[in-house]
Amino acid sequence: MPRPYKVFQAILVMTLTVAYAVPIMMDILRFMI
Repeated sequence: MPRPYKVFQAILVMTLTVAYAVPIMMDILRFMI
């Protein structure tokens, strides 16, 4: 059983990664179209 702060840290990192990746992907799609 992982410790709660490890799970919270993983969720936080994934949220930040998605938050940064979505605008970049939108820019790439806009350039491709």
